[in-house]
Amino acid sequence: MTGLRTGVVSALAISPSKPDVVYAGFDSNDMSLWRSDDAGTTWTHVDSTAHVSGIAVSPTDANIVIHSVIEGDVIYSSKGGVESVIPLSRRGTEHPRFSAIAYAPRHPNIVYTSASGRREGAGQREGDSAEFFSSFDGGQTWSLAGTCVACGVSYSIQVDPTDPSTVWVGSTTGVRVSYDGGSTWTTNLLAGVAGDRSQVLGLAFHPEKPIRLLAATAEDGVYRSNDGGQVWVQSNIGLDTNQIHAVAFAPNNPEVVYLTTHLGIYRSDDGGSTWEPRSNGLGYQFVHAIAIDPRDSDIAYVGTASELHTLHPTHKQQGLHRGEGIYKTLDGGRTWVLSDAGIEEDNLVVMTPHPRLPFELWTGAAAGRGGFTTTDAGDSWLFSANTAAHYPMVFAYSHSFPTIQYLSSLYVGDELVRSTDNGVTWHSLTTRLQQGVSETSREKGLFDPNKRWHVHTHGLAVAPSDSNIVYAGTISHPTTREQYNLDGAHIFKSSNGGDTFEEVDNGFPTETQTSINAIVIHPTNPNIVYVMTSSFESVKAIGVYKTVNGGQLWQPVNNGLDLETNDLQIDPADPETLYAAARGGVYKSVDGGTSWKLSSNGLLGGEVKDLAIDPVNPLILYAATFNGVYRTKNGGEIWYPVNLDLPINSGGNGAFEHNRVLEVDATGHVVYVIIRATDKDRFAGRLLYRAVLGTPDPVIYEFEVNGETINVQSTSHISNLFVDLVDREIRFTVAGPVGTVSRTTVTVPKKVLSELTSAIVDGKDLSVQITGTSVSFEFPHNGQRQVTIR
Repeated sequence: MTGLRTGVVSALAISPSKPDVVYAGFDSNDMSLWRSDDAGTTWTHVDSTAHVSGIAVSPTDANIVIHSVIEGDVIYSSKGGVESVIPLSRRGTEHPRFSAIAYAPRHPNIVYTSASGRREGAGQREGDSAEFFSSFDGGQTWSLAGTCVACGVSYSIQVDPTDPSTVWVGSTTGVRVSYDGGSTWTTNLLAGVAGDRSQVLGLAFHPEKPIRLLAATAEDGVYRSNDGGQVWVQSNIGLDTNQIHAVAFAPNNPEVVYLTTHLGIYRSDDGGSTWEPRSNGLGYQFVHAIAIDPRDSDIAYVGTASELHTLHPTHKQQGLHRGEGIYKTLDGGRTWVLSDAGIEEDNLVVMTPHPRLPFELWTGAAAGRGGFTTTDAGDSWLFSANTAAHYPMVFAYSHSFPTIQYLSSLYVGDELVRSTDNGVTWHSLTTRLQQGVSETSREKGLFDPNKRWHVHTHGLAVAPSDSNIVYAGTISHPTTREQYNLDGAHIFKSSNGGDTFEEVDNGFPTETQTSINAIVIHPTNPNIVYVMTSSFESVKAIGVYKTVNGGQLWQPVNNGLDLETNDLQIDPADPETLYAAARGGVYKSVDGGTSWKLSSNGLLGGEVKDLAIDPVNPLILYAATFNGVYRTKNGGEIWYPVNLDLPINSGGNGAFEHNRVLEVDATGHVVYVIIRATDKDRFAGRLLYRAVLGTPDPVIYEFEVNGETINVQSTSHISNLFVDLVDREIRFTVAGPVGTVSRTTVTVPKKVLSELTSAIVDGKDLSVQITGTSVSFEFPHNGQRQVTIR
């Protein structure tokens, strides 16, 4: 499945010697560095290391590329981005955060970069000193050149084309210059601009007259200097925003300048004196990185930036976003088209379908910068910018409407978040977990109140019959990378939709080094809950525990069960029937977990990593195994493989490595898998595939409008219904995957529409059947489409 692109293209660079070679960097651990050899038509993943902050390409060799990452490394490759080495690392030091990096334009052996104490240069460390490093062998070795006192983050580094020892930076605290290769620095030259207004995110020279400079500020628009930075004047004529990101002169026509902003792209044809918008075709207006073809000022590339971890975090882009990616123009910005074929978020680790709505799914990557959601089974995606999705664990939905969503996470401060607006905004509940730590855990010394609150939450569930009841579980995670202050594995319960939590630990061995990996709640009795443990990211599994009184007492239910469990499923029609994925295969219980029997006939490969149950026909289940996906049609009596078109890895580590990688949507007609790619594809990671099993049965929707009920019966995902009383029409969004059909009947009270005459989809009339107050129609699904009823 395609279209999953992470939130920020953090850097773009064109090879000066071979301009069809373009590099793109992403602010995502697993995306990192990509290369195009055909001017952006197709892309190849060349490095997967960390969050890219800057890219520099040798002026004379398109294969020599250096990129910096915020985790503290400078990464060098002489082979087009692959087989890279780390000649400079500042991890573990006071100044680990590398930002921009730049070659001297006419001296390919000279390179500069900078590292500061904080990536964003924000908060209490704003205005930190920054260390400046230089290389005189093209980036293969580095030495400390000097320290820029109170410089902060260097967002942009520019080297004077006439003198490689003259280096300029646009930084958190303005514009500074060094005349001795970074050894000493001036104070801020952008005098009179203070506070956040002084943040210079972009800096650029006139290619032929380097005394002419443009500075792009975060809050105060563009400043221009014609005398080498001695005097600056604002240069905002034509701009609709003062929130600027990057600025770049065209190398072959220096009067042409491009500007990226919060509101799209602007171009100047008079060296930056005046500007005009050039954003036609951009699917997303919040743009950041830009690169201009050195042969033609009308050819440029731009990258979008929709996330919460932008290079200047005061401008957060929380919300649901569509249209991100890398865009290219061939006509000076008059039109832009997506030019990022092949670039995908490729380390997905978790997904959850909506429990009641067809074709809706959320998924997240191991270290991405947000989550992804679809309402058409993956034909199109929205990007959800939220910090918890940087290290996502489990998405969970309420069964009520409007739906409330939860996400467990490893991210500090957002270990548990909640959304009440379909994922547009997310709010942290993590302190409420802290407030709910039990006295027992405190007395056992499992909780350290002197440390910052930090836990690894994982298991998460909302009671299907009562959306106020939410359970969350933690992991005992032995690691030196995270500083937890709650040891062991703990179960928390909320009875008010997450407003408060209490630890419910009676009978559960909280001090055990295990993972509460999955929580399953009875479909009609919220007092019956199962907690499944796992050794994944922990030490040992201890099987399944059950409560029948809402968490007041837990008891193990492991008779006959392999304790090394990986997933747990409950039959929604017969809740006494449970299925467990375990190291020894699939186990089944028909008595609420009292006893278990192996139910793996036909399964090959031993361990089962994940299970998914068809909610419409729960005799149908799917199992994720070392050798791929298996299916049963009779409740686990017989299993058979269903791997056609999946890139199953028959060797190495197998097709799957943990749970949350196999799901069935609410209709039972779409199966999703996140599968480990074959060994030959080094950076393929974990990719998302789907199987669409035809058009599902219709779902009934009810919408209340001014006390009247509009009834929609449809095989589609229906959302955004709006009644226009002025134009006397009803509008809504219909979504579904290609290859299926929308069969829809809308029943409208006469008080809402006195007469039904037509149905229109995407502006085209449909053939309809009108019976009384109902109108029926059908058309093929093709992602999201807009329907109007008149």
